[in-house]
Amino acid sequence: MNTQNLAQVASSVDPERLLTLLRGGAWETVGHRENTYERLRVRDDSGVRSSSIIVPLNQEASDFELLMEAALADIKSMTPDVWKRSIEPLLNITSADTFSFRKETSAPDGLIAWNDGSELINSARRTLLAGAKSYMEPSRYFSNRFGQFANRYLNHILMGQSRAGSYIVTALAPVEVRVPIRGTSKKDTPELGLDGVNVARVRDVTSCVVRSLEAATEAIDHFKVSGSMSGFDDQVDRGVSYELVTALRDITGGAEESGITVDLAPTDQTLSNESTTETRRFKFSGGDASVFERASHQLATNVEAERVLVQGRVHLLTKKEAGGPGVVGVDDGRYRYRIRLGSDEEYHDAVMAHDEDRDITVEGELSREGSIRWLYGARLHETLGSSDHNSPETLPSQNEIQSQLELSMEEPHPGPQ
Repeated sequence: MNTQNLAQVASSVDPERLLTLLRGGAWETVGHRENTYERLRVRDDSGVRSSSIIVPLNQEASDFELLMEAALADIKSMTPDVWKRSIEPLLNITSADTFSFRKETSAPDGLIAWNDGSELINSARRTLLAGAKSYMEPSRYFSNRFGQFANRYLNHILMGQSRAGSYIVTALAPVEVRVPIRGTSKKDTPELGLDGVNVARVRDVTSCVVRSLEAATEAIDHFKVSGSMSGFDDQVDRGVSYELVTALRDITGGAEESGITVDLAPTDQTLSNESTTETRRFKFSGGDASVFERASHQLATNVEAERVLVQGRVHLLTKKEAGGPGVVGVDDGRYRYRIRLGSDEEYHDAVMAHDEDRDITVEGELSREGSIRWLYGARLHETLGSSDHNSPETLPSQNEIQSQLELSMEEPHPGPQ
């Protein structure tokens, strides 16, 4: 990105936004005068006192632009790398809400294990998508519904520079951009549509993401007080969904602590007379991962779904946590399924079938998530002898499978675990 004239940037920069960017980078506050200025200097763990800068706060002052231009020049000269990578590009966004997804691990500040970092980015993406889907219509389980709209929202989100202090993934959502509610051709201009009718203002979608995070946090708090998972069901209308809780499960999993901070930029529609950034913070502990895991099962198994019977060989066995529910992969020769079994005993039977190259028969509620077929509320019926799945003649017909399923559903069996 080409460097803009500092005078032009100074004339439009929001001092609160600049302070947020500085504090998240290499700078710390060392003094201030309310509504007048804030003094900052570069962090230096060696104890050497560095020069400080003054960021003016009063945009109505006659010398505001001159003081801001001087502050920007000092920032650029004292921390050129931080300026180029983390500050200048974000100042060029006139108004944007900022998401910070934070994960504290055993790695040193600013570092994270590669796989954990990749999962954090993916989980942040899924959190935004789940909240965006709730803008269209709250649902306990979306699957592929509203996926195109959510991805159009995500296409307007920018990823910012990771910050030190833990490992933080930053996402910026421009406030005034419009997203088509339905698919449009390239020649269409969403900006000319009616908000809430054929276009959605990005700020309004972002507000739904924030609301869904509030609802999930309240559900967690309710569980900690009562031991009941009912809070997740009660908060579906406010944005809690299977997709959201699985994203939060992965953000919190393996973390000593994690959190999501949302800085909502001031807009022309802000009711407050003060043009300040509103900050919402959502903090999670490592133990919340298991609660979100339980909530994901509850939200997935209480939806209307097609119950199927699958027979095949076990090709995958995995457990995210010791003592937790296991996931089994079954290959029936046509498709591969991922199955959440309800008990340790059934998981152990699946392990034995895998070791002995034997087939299993599993019943559950079929859900398609992209190219993956999941069975929820599943139970293992029986372990069979091995078969050659490379030979189509050995596969049961659809009529045979359906007949087995109808017989099995006549028998009483426990509900979802």
